Amino acid sequence: MPVHSICLVVDRKQLSACKWHWLLLFAAILGGELGCNHKPSTTPGPQSAQIGATSSLPKPGLFDDVTEKAGIRFHHTNGDKSTFRFVETFGGGCAFLDYDGDGFIDILLLSSGQFGTNGVNLALYHNNRNGTFTDVTSGSGLDIPIEYGQGVAVGDYDNDGYPDIFVAGYGGCRLFHNNGNQNTKGLFTDVTMVAGVGDKQLGPRWASGAAWGDFDNDGKLD
Repeated sequence: MPVHSICLVVDRKQLSACKWHWLLLFAAILGGELGCNHKPSTTPGPQSAQIGATSSLPKPGLFDDVTEKAGIRFHHTNGDKSTFRFVETFGGGCAFLDYDGDGFIDILLLSSGQFGTNGVNLALYHNNRNGTFTDVTSGSGLDIPIEYGQGVAVGDYDNDGYPDIFVAGYGGCRLFHNNGNQNTKGLFTDVTMVAGVGDKQLGPRWASGAAWGDFDNDGKLD
């Protein structure tokens, strides 16, 4: 479509107005041509299909709380009532381990307990292989009074293929040997005194954590 525009230039202001008039007129004609030649598509494109599909997706989130569904009934306590001791500001501990070698990870939980009083602070949950767990603490050898719990470390210190448990705490530490498939009463045996790792030689001490490591490369965990 031919376009004719006639401008009478008198001074600089009128020249500038003429230029703007021409640009606006050209933009209007160009927009009209594009609008006339464009036909809207009635078929939804990939983007619109994708938007519709996302409406049925679950709400965003990486994790779901399945504690109750899994059968975990553990309750941690630090014994804090009114004294507010420094050690009571620390938590207990937990570990994932396959204590019976069935290929499924079990759960060990440690409560701090009552300060100054030994109590049954460990809880062992066996994996039922279906997303649930069973409390097998009773009769496991872990159901004995121990010191104020602060941390747990798991490692096979005797290389028998079964993970053993070290518990750190205030007032002393504990080492539990995994009996594995041996015909022994209980799943674990307290070998703290035999191993010499109670940390009581100099009176009550505080171990807030623990770790296994082969520092001398002899093939056995220290």
